[in-house]
Amino acid sequence: MISHSIFHVIAESRAALEQRCANLIPFVLNDAQPRGLRKIAYKLKRSRIPRKLTTPEEWLALIGNASEKISVGLYKSEQI
Repeated sequence: MISHSIFHVIAESRAALEQRCANLIPFVLNDAQPRGLRKIAYKLKRSRIPRKLTTPEEWLALIGNASEKISVGLYKSEQI
C-alpha cells in the first residue's frame, strides 16, 4: 500500500516538471530564437525548471518524506 502511494507522489512531481518543460516549447518551435519580451518570458519560464540532478541521498530523503506523510495519514485513518 505504501509503495503504491510513493509512486503516486513521484508521478505527480514528474507531471509538474513535464508541464513546466512543455511551457518552453512555443518559444523554440521551428528553431525560433526568442527576442525582446519573448526572450525575457522564455528565461523566466526556463528558470522554473530544476537543472541539477538529484543525488541518491536527496532521492532517498524525498522518498522517506513521502513515506512518512503516507504512514502518518494511514495512522490517522486507523484511529477514526
